[in-house]
Amino acid sequence: MEINFKQPKYVLPLILLPFLCLFFYAWQSGFSKPKQAVKETVGLNGSVGQVSTDVRKNN
Repeated sequence: MEINFKQPKYVLPLILLPFLCLFFYAWQSGFSKPKQAVKETVGLNGSVGQVSTDVRKNN
């Protein structure tokens, strides 16, 4: 079985594949947000989060 590379069904993907890879690489590098550094705290948490209204009503 031989593949005829002159047929459009074989040529078009070979031509388009590098451009698609380049497009997605540029898309991801251009629109990606820089990751924020996570601040690690040592010890106990000094602040308490907001309490839901259901818990406040129980008091």
